[in-house]
Amino acid sequence: MLFDHLPEGPPVLGGAPFNVAWHLQGMGSQPILVSAVGDDDDGRRVLREMEEWGLGTEGVQTRSGHPTGRVEVTLDTEGPTFRIPPDQAWDHPEAAAAARALRGQPVGLVYHGTLALRSADARAALSAALHQTEAPVFIDVNLRDPWWSVAAVDEAVATATWVKLNRDELARLGGMPTGTAEACRAAAHAWARRRGIPNLIVTLGAEGALWLTEDGSVFTAAAPEVPVVDTVGAGDALSAVLCLGILEGWRPDVSLARATALAADVCRQRGAISGDLTLYERHTRRWARHGQGFDTGPRATPGLYVLSLSIHGLLRGRDIELGRDPDTGGQIGYVVDQARALAAHPAVERVVLVTRLVEDRRVDASYAEPEEVLVPGARIVRIPFGPRRYLRKERLWPHLDSLLDRLLRRIRGEGRVPDVIVGHYADAGYVGAQLGKLLGVPFVFTGHSLGRVKRERLLAAGQDEEALERRFNLSRRIEAEEQALEAAALVTASTRQEVDDQYQGYDHYQPGRMEVIPPGVDLERFSPPPLGWRNPPIRKVLRRFLRDPDRPMVLALARPDPRKNFSRLVQAYGETPELRDTANLVLIAGNREDIAEMPREARRVLTGILHLVDRYDLYGRVAYPKHHASEEVPDLYRLAARSRGVFVNPALTEPFGLTLLEAAASGLPLVATDDGGPRDILEACGNGVLVDPLDPAGMGEAILGVLRDRKQWGRYAKSGVRNVHRAFSWEAHARRWVDEVERVLAGARPALAPLTQNRIRDVDRMLVTDVDGTLVGDDEGTAALVEAVWEARPGVGFGLATGRSLDRALEVLREKGVPD
Repeated sequence: MLFDHLPEGPPVLGGAPFNVAWHLQGMGSQPILVSAVGDDDDGRRVLREMEEWGLGTEGVQTRSGHPTGRVEVTLDTEGPTFRIPPDQAWDHPEAAAAARALRGQPVGLVYHGTLALRSADARAALSAALHQTEAPVFIDVNLRDPWWSVAAVDEAVATATWVKLNRDELARLGGMPTGTAEACRAAAHAWARRRGIPNLIVTLGAEGALWLTEDGSVFTAAAPEVPVVDTVGAGDALSAVLCLGILEGWRPDVSLARATALAADVCRQRGAISGDLTLYERHTRRWARHGQGFDTGPRATPGLYVLSLSIHGLLRGRDIELGRDPDTGGQIGYVVDQARALAAHPAVERVVLVTRLVEDRRVDASYAEPEEVLVPGARIVRIPFGPRRYLRKERLWPHLDSLLDRLLRRIRGEGRVPDVIVGHYADAGYVGAQLGKLLGVPFVFTGHSLGRVKRERLLAAGQDEEALERRFNLSRRIEAEEQALEAAALVTASTRQEVDDQYQGYDHYQPGRMEVIPPGVDLERFSPPPLGWRNPPIRKVLRRFLRDPDRPMVLALARPDPRKNFSRLVQAYGETPELRDTANLVLIAGNREDIAEMPREARRVLTGILHLVDRYDLYGRVAYPKHHASEEVPDLYRLAARSRGVFVNPALTEPFGLTLLEAAASGLPLVATDDGGPRDILEACGNGVLVDPLDPAGMGEAILGVLRDRKQWGRYAKSGVRNVHRAFSWEAHARRWVDEVERVLAGARPALAPLTQNRIRDVDRMLVTDVDGTLVGDDEGTAALVEAVWEARPGVGFGLATGRSLDRALEVLREKGVPD
């Protein structure tokens, strides 16, 4: 793990195992690199570049007493030569740390080079790694003087299932000539037999490579002719593809052909690795097509195949972790429940819910399971991309194209293309939009929450724009939402307010493609407390906080996020004396071990709650338990309902409000923010009041008013239960959703909304002259611009930077006789 210092240009990251790992990551695999860097600028650069490439750094140690590796490379007609200084960081990995990096990991193959054996520390680390994994070994022979001996190589290859070396190295180790193809083959047979090597791969430079298998078969592949810049790292590219082929079960001839093709491409560039994903995409897409084809004919079975993407959270079907962090909110429950509901629809054959595979000791091992069955016909598929560890959604953007490539390979390998692709949230919207275009499949976008709205509200609250951009990457998110809206054949929203007040602010907002389809609530889980219902275990947890636990319960449940506005709810409770004296406040704000170790925003919210409890002296009246399980949430609603309490959603903004439906189904009246989804829910259910989330006094009085009027409380409770069953079931959601998707598939939905006059700006302000005198229009009002300019200057050329009005613009051009 080192920097190659070439005769020209800046140092280039290298080292055979590093290069192999880099190539494997580029091809969509997720290797674990075990090595060490120095505590220096070069070491920090290595780690930074690995993270940017998505290559996990958990196996890389930092050794302060040794410098990050370097090699002086000299190029001549005979190929590269290397001067490798001794005693570098990669010579001194710690064995125990190497074993820890691999513990619990599903390792299918261990790759290393013989150069890694030149130090005692490195040999000990390799031994620990092999003992930890017990996986088969692929060894790359690197005879770098003076760092090798025949005895050391013989000892190393004795443990290997696959050994790779070049023809010169074979001649030095085997003691036989390798100048011709026949001589090389004879030398390979003799040395493999003598050393008991099951598989021997010999690289032949411009002539390609050969693979001698255990049964004596020999496979060869010629190297494609390319303009060679340098050959540094070509053998490592070949090794990477061979390792991938071993893991994927490719035949030796297929692996060799693919490996030599990538190696030839690497020879076109300076240095051993490339940060250009297209280098790998050219190959992986060709491999995916080999022997496979798209199912472009009619469906083999009558049922719909729905591919649903929700990629940024910790997603599973059992014991869902809601409120763990900002990425595990109500959307997680939504996508799982939707998948189950769609699978139950008679028109749907298969639902595949794709999310990210996460291998991280900080999260449950279930998130590393490649597949999980939800119900018959629906399953979660977890695909690794980016670093293995869990990342918040804002840090996933650089890795989304890797997921796109892996999805393409998976779909092509299945032999059946989905009938419809669904993207939940902006990141999945970006991936789904691109995937839909590549496959020619309709794309459905469900944004859940939108970046433009978030930015406007946080700026209005006094947040710094540059700080918001650094933290939330909002420009990238908004651009992805624009791309998703442009590509979507259908956009589903939970409320009318979401359509009118949120989506309408986007350039690619198209009313004809919008459809309000409210989510449902799991009515088997959420119901009023029955007669004789016993106190659940969670009540004991709450009693630890409360002097009088039998008082009415003011319940709020959300993740600890500033937008959920818990601080003003505590303020409302603390500043309303009668409310404080007659009811308890129960705040379920996710799960935590130590507030000090939580993410910054969650830490601020919880610390703020503690300060307010202290300011208003609310001890014994406010409960804020550290832990709750998802299966305890229905019991919390029932406890509040039995106490004749109220459920409060004080959020600054609420795109929908699934907890409001759950509380309503449990017989609990509502006090909710007058923003977004709660308006639709309370209008449909008639079971509570709306409040200004910025007015603590009004919020406190509204809560107290619901608790005071016992008759009104009973009417709210009954109305909520009755109407949530009528208007908000997952069965009803699935029926509406499938109906709209089938309209898309049948071509019954409009391709584009008609251009509305209020979206057309003053045409005169949009006339822009390009450098060659061509008139150019902007994204809006293009049709009006085209018509005006064409009338004034028949025959003028147009450059159209268009959005929602593209189809109308083209229609006008055709009417005026402009050729396509």
